[in-house]
Order: sequence, then structure tokens, then C-alpha cells
Amino acid sequence: MLLTTLPSRFLDTCRVLWNWLILELAAPRMARRGRTAHTGNRVVMLADQMPPAVSGGTYRPLSFAVGAPVNGWKMTVFARTPNAPVSRVGADLAQNIPPEVDVYHVADVGVSLPLLWRWDIDGGFANALKLANTVRQTCTDTPDIVLATGPRFHGFVAGLFIKKALGSKLVLDYRDEWSECPFHFVRKGPMDRWWERRCLAASDFVIFTTPTMMEHALQCFPGLAPERCAVIENGVTVDEMAISDDEPLAAWVENDRHSITFMGNLSDHTDPTGFLATLARVIERRPGVGERVCLLWVGTVQPRQRELLRRMDETKVSRILSQVSPRDAHAMMRRSSLLLLLVNREMDRYRPGKLYSYLATDTPILVYGSQGESGRIVKELSAGFVVEDGDDRALEAVLDCLFSSNTQLGGKPEREAWVRDHRRDALARRLFKYLDDLL
Repeated sequence: MLLTTLPSRFLDTCRVLWNWLILELAAPRMARRGRTAHTGNRVVMLADQMPPAVSGGTYRPLSFAVGAPVNGWKMTVFARTPNAPVSRVGADLAQNIPPEVDVYHVADVGVSLPLLWRWDIDGGFANALKLANTVRQTCTDTPDIVLATGPRFHGFVAGLFIKKALGSKLVLDYRDEWSECPFHFVRKGPMDRWWERRCLAASDFVIFTTPTMMEHALQCFPGLAPERCAVIENGVTVDEMAISDDEPLAAWVENDRHSITFMGNLSDHTDPTGFLATLARVIERRPGVGERVCLLWVGTVQPRQRELLRRMDETKVSRILSQVSPRDAHAMMRRSSLLLLLVNREMDRYRPGKLYSYLATDTPILVYGSQGESGRIVKELSAGFVVEDGDDRALEAVLDCLFSSNTQLGGKPEREAWVRDHRRDALARRLFKYLDDLL
């Protein structure tokens, strides 16, 4: 078997190396032959996922696409071909893409390149080359700026090659970290650090989603100049702030129970083990607590976490609901008693996207695990509670506060003002102001 597949794999590897050589040697003057010269305010965005795909990484690139025309930019998007059937939520999100924005989908390279495994990177080195070549072949007008947003981070490498070939300026948008990422969903192979340094050295501007993420990058990459960096946080959409007349909680929560709701993807980096174990100790000490709360897990629950909920939920307080539209999600959050945010120490430099959606409601927030960026914001805005992992007494105190209806927290005007400043349309305006300054 190995002898029959080795020749084809060798040829695949040779093709990748040849394409790499061409892109490394590409000169802007040669690459522009047959192209229209810079016409101003044209940006190509390399985004791993765009609607109808739905994930935590979909909403930020979507907000940039929505904001491009109203801020005077012509945007063309290149995103991964969706690998799952289109959901109703995804189809609804896709309706938000302005007609002026062209979206092209690029399928992943479906070949194995074992001879290049040491050169492989997050997202795939072969995918980076394919993406760069697709942009070169598709864009007849030379873009002024290439905006690469990751993960996956092969888009950063593709942006580097596009800059070399077309002479465009390169802007990198870190939704998560790359070689410094504490989570397993970002690949950190032997060459990822080397390519990250190359991309940062070639970049004209670098964007991070939290101040501590930017500070960490400046410490880890000495060649990165602070004046080339900025923070553009995640945010909330107007739809998330709208009030729905629906009552989506009524069928799931008995009238005498207080709903503690988790929205989003329940996976390894939002593992509920510690929270469930701590809650179990509270219920063991005070059995009546289990009869007064209902845990709602709304969204995508990975198989391991689904089995974990089944095993640990001895008191049957959990309900699992499928993914809902942003508008319905906002209505559920507003009508919940408490919103649960699971963070661990690996999340200290991060603010999960759901934090912004949570803050767009009046509902108190429980940050469980580690304070970090999320807990700091919740405390500053008097928007809820922070419970360290394993502190059952602190969790019990929060539940007592909930049962006594004493969850009217201060800081409501500050919370509302903070949310207004973090609307996605306002953050998109900041992005395009930075892009304007680069021209």
C-alpha cells in the first residue's frame, strides 16, 4: 500500500514546493501584469469561515463585511467552503452580507503531504498556497489591503504571499493567538512560530481582541512595534440587542425554578466538569437547591461534554437545547435568571464572544473558573459574580442571592454605555479608520 501511494504523495509534495517557490519569488511588478492599478479603498479579507457556516469565529468577519460598504470600502472575501449542511441560523446570517461584498469559497486541499509534515502549519501549508493563488487568479483589481483574520492561521501565510505578489499592505487580525495559543484547536507545529514571525515582520498593522493579548504578543515578539498594533474587541450586533416577543424558555423551565443558562459551544475549552462538581457539592449539602435551579445548555454540545452532562447530572437539573437564532438567543438570555460563562486560566487573556452577548442583556452573569479578562469586565461593570473553580461556598452564596431575588446589581448605566461602545458596527468603523490611515 505504501509503495503504491508514495509516488503520488511525492508528486503532491513536489507541486506544493513548486507553488511555494513561485510565490516566494513573485515580484509585485510582474504579478500586476494584466491587472487594474490600485483604485483606492479595496480590501481582500481572508476569513476561515463566513455564513452560511456558523461558529464562534463567524461573527467578527461578518461584521467587517457588513461594515465595509458603509465605511467606503469595496471588500472581497475568501473563506473556506462550508463542510456541513446549511442550517437555518446560517442561512439567516448569510442574508446580512451586503450585495456589494463578493464572497468566494475555497475548498481545503484534500491530499496528505507526509513529506512536508515538518513544514505544515495551522490550517495547512498547502491550503495557504492554494488560497494565495486563488486570490491572485480571481482579483483583477489589485487590492490596497489584505486583511487576514485567524484562526485558522494559514490565512496569515496566504496574506504574506499575496503581499509579496501584489504589493498590497497586510493587516493581521488575531481573533485567537497562534503559536502562543493555549488551546488545542490551534496547531502549534515546529514551523508555526517561524511562519508567525515572518507574517508579523511583513505586516503593516496587527489587531488583537484584548489588551492583555496584545501585551503578551509584544513581549513574545520583540520585533513587533507597539505603534503598528491596536485592540479591536469583539462586540454585539444590533439583532442581539433587539427584544423578541417570543417566550423560548417557557417550555423548558418550570415556573418555580431559576434558569442558569449557558449559550454557545460546549467543548473542551468550556468544559463544565468543575462547575458541575462544585454545584453537586452544594446540592449534596443542601438538597433543596437541586429542586430550585435548571441548567440550560443552548447551542452545540460536543459528544464528550454531552456524555459528561449525562453522567454528572444525577439530580436531573440540566436541559440541552439545540442552536437557536441570535434573536431567539438574546430573548432566552434576557429571560434567564443567571447567565453562565465558563472560563479557565487558559482563558485569562481572552474574552469569549458570548460575554458581549451576555452583557447586552440585563441578566446577571456568573463567571466561573478564573477571573481573567472576563471576570475583570464583569466586576468593573457590576454585572454579576465571579466564582473561582472549586469554591462551592462562593457558588452557594450566589445561588442564595438568586433565590432571594437579590440579583439587582448596580452599574446598569455603565453596562449599557459599555455595550453601546462595543456594538459591532462601531467596532467595524474603527477597523476601517485604521485601514484608511494605512493608505
